[in-house]
Amino acid sequence: MIKITIRTVRGGWVPGLLMLLGGMGFAGMAAGAGESAPQLEEVIVTAQKRQETLKEVPISITAFTAKMLDEMQIKNIVDVSSHTPNFTFLTQGASNTSMIVTIRGVGNSDSNLSSDAPIGIYIDGVLPNAHMTGNVPDLLDIERVEVLRGPQGTLYGRNTPSGAINFVTRKPSGELGLDLSAGVGNYNLRTGHFALDTPRWDLGDAGNLAMRVNGTFLDRDGWMKDVGTGDWFDSRSRQSGRVALRWTVNDDLLLDYDYSFSNVNELPPAIVLTNTTLPFLEPYVESGRRSAFGPLSIGHCNPAAFGKCGNRSKLRVYTHALHAAWTVSPALILKSISSYSGLHSAELTDFDGSPFPLLDSFNLSKLGTVSQEFNVSGATADGNLNYVGGLYFSHEHGFNTNPGAYGGLSPVQLASTFSLKNDSRAVYGQVDWRPDVLDHKMTFIAGLRYTQETRKLINASYVFNDAFLLAALPYAKKDYSKLTPAFTVKYDFTDETNGYFRYAKGWRSGGFNGRAGTQEALNQPFQPEDTTSYEIGMKGSFFEKRLDFTAAAFFTKYDNLQIVQTVPLANGGYASINANVGKIDVSGFELELNALLTPKLNVYASYGYVDTNIKQYDFCVPTAVPGECTLQNIGNNRQLYYTPRSNAAFGVDYRIADTSYGTWKVRFDANWRDEQSGGAEVLKFRPFGTDPAAIPAYGLVNGRFSLQQIPVARGQAQVSVWVKNMLNADTAVSAVNLEVIGLGYSVTRFLEPRTFGVDFDYHY
Repeated sequence: MIKITIRTVRGGWVPGLLMLLGGMGFAGMAAGAGESAPQLEEVIVTAQKRQETLKEVPISITAFTAKMLDEMQIKNIVDVSSHTPNFTFLTQGASNTSMIVTIRGVGNSDSNLSSDAPIGIYIDGVLPNAHMTGNVPDLLDIERVEVLRGPQGTLYGRNTPSGAINFVTRKPSGELGLDLSAGVGNYNLRTGHFALDTPRWDLGDAGNLAMRVNGTFLDRDGWMKDVGTGDWFDSRSRQSGRVALRWTVNDDLLLDYDYSFSNVNELPPAIVLTNTTLPFLEPYVESGRRSAFGPLSIGHCNPAAFGKCGNRSKLRVYTHALHAAWTVSPALILKSISSYSGLHSAELTDFDGSPFPLLDSFNLSKLGTVSQEFNVSGATADGNLNYVGGLYFSHEHGFNTNPGAYGGLSPVQLASTFSLKNDSRAVYGQVDWRPDVLDHKMTFIAGLRYTQETRKLINASYVFNDAFLLAALPYAKKDYSKLTPAFTVKYDFTDETNGYFRYAKGWRSGGFNGRAGTQEALNQPFQPEDTTSYEIGMKGSFFEKRLDFTAAAFFTKYDNLQIVQTVPLANGGYASINANVGKIDVSGFELELNALLTPKLNVYASYGYVDTNIKQYDFCVPTAVPGECTLQNIGNNRQLYYTPRSNAAFGVDYRIADTSYGTWKVRFDANWRDEQSGGAEVLKFRPFGTDPAAIPAYGLVNGRFSLQQIPVARGQAQVSVWVKNMLNADTAVSAVNLEVIGLGYSVTRFLEPRTFGVDFDYHY
């Protein structure tokens, strides 16, 4: 039995567990409380569409400021997930432009436009892309990143059942400013970034206008060589840019316009064939990371199978967004968010790690998304009542074609093609009320959202060997709707600590299988997914704001869980379809701690735990007849993919010395993930190590040594030496078992080897 002693600290109640931190140095800090001691940075977030401190928001949320992103060498959303409890965000096995994402055990690992992601990735409140294809936002001129866990619907544009990631960009300051950075590293890494802030332009009676312009590039050679062609797989060639205009019409009316774009044109990674039941593949089986491949066809176009295409992954995304805010009074603020986003993705995937076309495909996707949101918010004069309500609409039109060659020694050619048009409409609202009881320490938060969605599938087809039409559906339409509530009770124990209970419903619309390989599957839509979540948490600052601590425990029920299945076809090919597989309960907790142990030493730690109880999982078990299977409820014999039971992160930041020419600092960050299973149809193997899709537990250590605040001209410069994967860990990061569905092999993507470099930064 665990015994927790409750003690009074400065008039409030905190678990005795926190007293153990005195052994880390807080006892000495408290003794010197009379001195002017530094404090932790107060993190401001907008998770509830208004500015609040992180500890005030009764949601399980992890936030990173621009300073934290720089210090921790977080360059992309994959790095963000490494330091966030119960959050996985990975590039797919043979791609760097389609993603695998899970929050609290449930997510998506397919680039199919037919299905929505259960997690929304927002940029300044705009959801540019509701799918996983091309959803690789660069951390371009970011002010803050917020990761919200649990259903989000009463405040955000789309109803996302698992969570939301909110990127907040830097806005024009109206003062002349310049940021420049450049970097070099191994594998011929070259990076560059600039950001220019202009002074305000006086427009007379029309107010003033300010602009911020920035751009970034990243180029790197690959680290996996095809000795037959001389190509280097897993290269990087990316460019991004943004123009932001801020028009302050007067004290009450503000307009922000943003245009941003990202371009990717690079060789995809090569995956390793790690297991097979097919004799002709045995010579190509490897057990670990490879830096060189024989004369294989990995990552190359097969004109006979795909027609005219290249051997590079290409992606272009762009967004126009217009934000308008009119402050009528402190009790009434009107806002409008309008956006248009475009995506063009051409992605080649060789998914077998061999010279044979067992699973080679070319995925071309085009997507355009228009969204409009109006919301009204405000607060009473005493601050005891806050409210927000709004209307949301989005329309997306897309096209996808996915030709491929499958089968190996006697390959067949299959091609799915479809167009889609989807509309989403919603009305939402939330009220926060702090009644005149208990010294205003209790807050009640109630939210409600009604969503209506229309799904259209147009000109869908599945063609065999460029000649035989296996399935076709000229037009299909389906309407879905759902009412989803949320309710939270929060109690302030002290001015710096609080606890909360949250209940929330989440929902994900159904739709059509645009890639279905049979007429029956093409005609049959998949059903919506329902989520019910319960969460209890505690947040607080202690020891004169030198320790921040958050904890949350959750229990989530998923009904009609949507998942992507890879199913074999009678002609020797395969198809990816969306299916409702059953009922799953997910429970767990998250802990985060940030501590300023001394004026020079800052440490942080986080831990996440997830447990799953699969009550129903309808698995398609292949039969002796090619392309046929029978459904069986396998329950907990199934494993959720990319969901480690435990995950943790730890960091140490130490200011070595302050000198007349700058400040010397050193930082180390480590993260660890428990063993987990990879993708496709993942059944439990015992012992775990015999599973072809097993991903062993692994840890990564990163380091950075820098000289900061160097006086240069009228600004400050910084020089940093950094290393990632310092210990050169060599283990699987993603794995797919395709044996269980009859394809006869398994493949693995391994961690990148150690990388290192030098960065130069200047700020004026």
